[in-house]
Amino acid sequence: MRLRGPHMFWKLIRTVRWWIVFALLAVTASAQEEISVQPWLSVVLGHQKNERLYMEVEIQPKTQISGGEHWRNIDATWNVEYYPKEWFDLTCELVTGYTDHIDGLDSFEITPRPGLRLHLAKQTVTIIDRRQKLHAERKALQRLQLATWLRLEQRNFFYSGDQESSHEWRFRIRPEFKVALNNPSLGDDGTLFGRGDVEFFWPLTKDVPERFVNKIRFRIGPGYRINFARKVELLFMYDINRESSLVEFSEDTFMLDLRLTFLF
Repeated sequence: MRLRGPHMFWKLIRTVRWWIVFALLAVTASAQEEISVQPWLSVVLGHQKNERLYMEVEIQPKTQISGGEHWRNIDATWNVEYYPKEWFDLTCELVTGYTDHIDGLDSFEITPRPGLRLHLAKQTVTIIDRRQKLHAERKALQRLQLATWLRLEQRNFFYSGDQESSHEWRFRIRPEFKVALNNPSLGDDGTLFGRGDVEFFWPLTKDVPERFVNKIRFRIGPGYRINFARKVELLFMYDINRESSLVEFSEDTFMLDLRLTFLF
C-alpha cells in the first residue's frame, strides 16, 4: 500500500528523527574519544542529456568540528556517466577542491577518477513527460537496486608555502544497495527509500604525505524521492582508517551528510 500526502511526510520525519538521534549519540561518543566529527552538505545538480549520457556537478562543503585541528573544505565533483548497456555504466569524475587547514597551510586538489559501475539488478531508461517537456531517466524499476562501483583515482595536492605537492594513485571499490520502503519501485515519485554501502580504499603509491589514504567507509541512511527532479537524503558515514598497511585500522571519523539532488 502506497503512502501519500501527510502520511508520507510524517513517516519521513520520523525516519529522519531517529537517524539524527543516532548521529548525535555517535558524535557524543566520538567527542569523548577525540574522534573526528564532520558535518557535510552535498548539493547535486544533474542533467540527463539523452538515453545514454548523464552529467552532474556535486558541490560539497564540509568541515571538521572536533577530533583534532579544525579545517574547512569545499569540493566540486564534475561527473559524466555513459550507459552502453543495461547492466553497467561507465563513469568519469573530476574532483576540484580547496582546503583551509586553519594553521596557515592551504591545499588545492585536482583528481581525475574513471570508473565502472556493475549492476546486479537490471536498469532501464524511462522517458518522462514533465511540464510538457520530455526527460530521460535511468533507473531501476524494481524495489531493490544492487551495484558495485569500481574507481581508479589519480590524486594531486598542491600546498601553500614551501611544502611540495603530492601525487598518488588509489583504487576504490564500493558495493552498494538501495531499497524502496513504501512503493514497489525505486522509480516511483513519493518513494521513501533506504540506502547503504561499504567502500574500500587501497593506495597504489608509496610514501604519500597525506594521512589515512587507506580506509574503509560505511554509509547508511534514509532518502525520499519527491519526483523526477528532486531528492533528499541523510547519510550517516563512518570511516575506519590507518596511516599505512603496516599498522592496524583504528576508529577515526564520523560524518553526517545531507544530500540534496536537483535534476534539470
